[in-house]
Amino acid sequence: MEPSSAIAILMLGALILSLPILFFWWITSSKAPPAPVKSDYEVEAEQREQREVKAYGCAIAEIRSQLLSPSSTKFLSNTIRTNEMKAHEFNVSGQLDAENGFGAMIRKSFRCSVTTSEYDQCESADCSMF
Repeated sequence: MEPSSAIAILMLGALILSLPILFFWWITSSKAPPAPVKSDYEVEAEQREQREVKAYGCAIAEIRSQLLSPSSTKFLSNTIRTNEMKAHEFNVSGQLDAENGFGAMIRKSFRCSVTTSEYDQCESADCSMF
């Protein structure tokens, strides 16, 4: 056998042996990695955060409905606190700046008790400003 035909046979053998490896690599590398599985705690924390955001929105809407000039209102975001007391029952408190009847900006504190439904819809919001 000539050396050139021996080299050709070796190269053909190497190609045939490498095809299954290349095929396996192509199949496994083309799939997206699986999404990380979240723990029950992480899922519950995300749901609680969504409920808090909804409760905050309900409280803000109720506060705006009580003001003389709701468009002038600026909620001081660093003072907002939302606490879930029971499932779907929240206390939202904070401070805001709003115009009074004379057009002067005044700072007020507010506190709201908000109840959301099982589907995170606003059921009731009882708010007071002081």
